[in-house]
Amino acid sequence: MKPRLSATCVIIGTTSNGTDRHPAIINRIWGEGSTIDGPVTINVMAFPDCGSPQCFTSVPLFNDKEKAETFLATQSPYRPVVAYWDMWVGEIDHTLGAGKENT
Repeated sequence: MKPRLSATCVIIGTTSNGTDRHPAIINRIWGEGSTIDGPVTINVMAFPDCGSPQCFTSVPLFNDKEKAETFLATQSPYRPVVAYWDMWVGEIDHTLGAGKENT
């Protein structure tokens, strides 16, 4: 799926109130690729549970949770923030049909 401004995703890598997964909104896209072909770099405004909104830059956005978690596991001991599409966004994109972008 091709990232777009204001789309929602989930970030992993910052902990707040006992969880390291938080919703985020894409506010910048670095490049024109699709996450189907590999991660796309984005900036996000994240909304940690019981915390203030946080900005993260140059975050790799993956097509699914498993790819994001696999990448994150290879980054030890440095643990960056990574993102993946949440299920709701993926379901909406799927209803648009093959080859169509969520615009």
